[in-house]
Amino acid sequence: MQPFAVASVYPRSIAWIIRPNDPNEWDRFEQIIKYNCAMVGGYFNVIIPLSGKDEISEKYQQFMINFDPDLIVLAPDMDTIQPESFLRRICPFALIPWDSVSQIAAYNPWDIKSGTNATLRELKESRIDDDSISTFYIAAVAKEEYPDASRLALVACGDIESGEASLRHIDKLMLKGGITTNGCTGYRESFLGEILESKYKPSDLGHKMQNGDLISPPDRYKLADIICDGNQFPLTDAVKILSTCCRMQTRRPQIISFIRSTIDYSGRYFYDIKVPCNMVILVSDSFGLDEAVLFWNLRANEIYVIWLSFKDLEEGMENVGNWLGDLLLGSLYVDHGRFRPPDLDLAFSSRNEDIERLNNIFEKIKRKKREISHWGILTYEELVFYSFIKPHVKSEHVLVARDSSKCMFLPNMPSEMIGGIFTITLEWEDLMLPQKADLIKLISSENVEVYDRESEDPIEMPSFRITKNNFIRVQTKKVSRIKFNKPLVDEIIKTSFLSSGFSRIERSSSAKYHTDFINRAGSLEEAARYLATSPYREFFELLSDNRNENRPGWLLGKDSDKRRALHHYHLRESLGITNPPETKTYVDKVSDLIPDEIIELLEKRILERGFELKCKSCSFKSWYPAEYVGQTFECTRCYQSQVLGRNPLWLYKLSEVTFQGLTSNMDIPLLALNYLRKMARHDFEWIPDSDVYWTNDEEENNRNIDILCILDGKLFIGEAKSNDEIPDNQFSFYDDLCKSFEPDGIVFATSKSEWKQGTKNRIEKLREWFKGEVIELTSKELYPSQPNENA
Repeated sequence: MQPFAVASVYPRSIAWIIRPNDPNEWDRFEQIIKYNCAMVGGYFNVIIPLSGKDEISEKYQQFMINFDPDLIVLAPDMDTIQPESFLRRICPFALIPWDSVSQIAAYNPWDIKSGTNATLRELKESRIDDDSISTFYIAAVAKEEYPDASRLALVACGDIESGEASLRHIDKLMLKGGITTNGCTGYRESFLGEILESKYKPSDLGHKMQNGDLISPPDRYKLADIICDGNQFPLTDAVKILSTCCRMQTRRPQIISFIRSTIDYSGRYFYDIKVPCNMVILVSDSFGLDEAVLFWNLRANEIYVIWLSFKDLEEGMENVGNWLGDLLLGSLYVDHGRFRPPDLDLAFSSRNEDIERLNNIFEKIKRKKREISHWGILTYEELVFYSFIKPHVKSEHVLVARDSSKCMFLPNMPSEMIGGIFTITLEWEDLMLPQKADLIKLISSENVEVYDRESEDPIEMPSFRITKNNFIRVQTKKVSRIKFNKPLVDEIIKTSFLSSGFSRIERSSSAKYHTDFINRAGSLEEAARYLATSPYREFFELLSDNRNENRPGWLLGKDSDKRRALHHYHLRESLGITNPPETKTYVDKVSDLIPDEIIELLEKRILERGFELKCKSCSFKSWYPAEYVGQTFECTRCYQSQVLGRNPLWLYKLSEVTFQGLTSNMDIPLLALNYLRKMARHDFEWIPDSDVYWTNDEEENNRNIDILCILDGKLFIGEAKSNDEIPDNQFSFYDDLCKSFEPDGIVFATSKSEWKQGTKNRIEKLREWFKGEVIELTSKELYPSQPNENA
């Protein structure tokens, strides 16, 4: 067992569900932006749009699987996610109804509750240590004449509500005699106070009491009058918009906004797959929710993203082309070096119906620019992806203490954060689990503290969940020992089947042969070596053949339970060891040596040595293990003790359980399991051949499953055949399993060189719709060729 693991601390990640076709959704979208700007990690949270049927589309399903959210905030009047089958493919801590969102998020970083996401201890607007990089603040403003650019400004810069703390401060002052003009400041006021026109002061930004009335803080329209011009997000001029967006999104930002204050906790960024482009320019007539969602998600995915209207692009085409050419030939990407080689440096993108119009503009830019071979056009649908690995707050090795199945570790929590909830991912190779919510109870039954005790419908959720990488993640708000259980593989597989509607799962009648052979061999790897490599493979095949009387050796016993036994001469011959032709030489001390391979099998009790003896009293002839024969032996039928009447040959045969296992074709599933074991990078566990049971019309049915294993936390099932065909009725069982049980992968293994065409067709049809991995194994994979020892 590995005693050490990597414990990484993260903010809780959130996927926010919205309805892009709802005309009232912009107001809620603005609320979502403010929530994200007030919490650590909000920059990397994502927005998931619903289709017209209130379902999550196939592309966004995959997007959410890759994002792997800790929490999913539902749209209003939603109580779950559709389609229902998708919910079984992810494993968040909880689904949060929109009416309960205040229990996990706040509008102001200084308004902390016990269950909200983690926030900063103090205002840290992504401070830059490098004096050579000048930075300044920028804020979103709005003007009636530029509605689309005003919306872009909000999404690009973010915003935060004036804090409730300032309201509470006003209440306290009023209790002391009231106030008239003095304003109160909070997080938002502290930020904006740096960029006010000289005639204004920070107190003008907060709640105020005037003539007994509460005056609300200035909104973005009013901010356009009181924020310095140079610190406002530009609402006109395509090049200014391009420049501002890019300078805000660089890794070492030159422009600080509210949204930047949520990510200053790690300077390390990681990518797990190649991204299709480095920069995206969204182009449309108006900046709607579709554009807002793509803008937000692309930026969270660390892709530079800008929006331009068709009007601005068409009018400023030449200036835009020149600016982009200078930018991409300059140091923007070279300086950071964090992108792998992309398919495109720059992609223009629009809705499907606008692609032709965009292409006409693009062709005109191409005629004026020379080096734009890595520029291209993508549709909105092609921009739905997520490859970014979210950065951590802190990561270190920890000692995992273990007492039987009970485990514990002590994380090192960040000191610069206060209040709220963090998550800790434990990357421990000894505990990787399928991402199934029903397995959480095997890890821990603890729930996080109820957040809002005054709520009529408080949210309770499990403390643990399983990540897309199959490690466990725990949410906590304090430094304390994290305790959990490490479930056995039998418990994991049993729980997975029971939660999928099966009544029980049991070891099959032949499972004991599989486990006994592996125990005798010493490991699954050693068992596979015997079954797959020469000379053992041929040796076992010979000894397990109890039918062909023309092969070397004797068939001992009655017709119903014949066993093949070999004497010394045939034993050496079956291993490819040449015997001298002369009998005298054969029986001399040199040729009478037992080969090392046989010694090994005898020591592991896979092979037995004994005699075939005939009773003088009842004439019963039978096999007697060597340890049963001394100066005398006792007949197993009449129990007569007697002296040996002749000098018998030493004979060798398989142990009974090994013989039974080989005749029931245990070699194919064990070889398939060993192939999967070699695929594992971290952890591999399995259970032997099992029968699963379910009830249909009050009648219990059952089927056998040859392969059941957990490979790096992913649950695989499979069928192993000594022939080359899986009948249609048997294959349909695996079709049904893939739909109801939803394994992470399925394996079809045959000892033949290939499957029959009918089985091939069934496997290919399964690949078309099954979400998991499909692995085909043939004799090429199961019986690898032996290396040339003389090479």
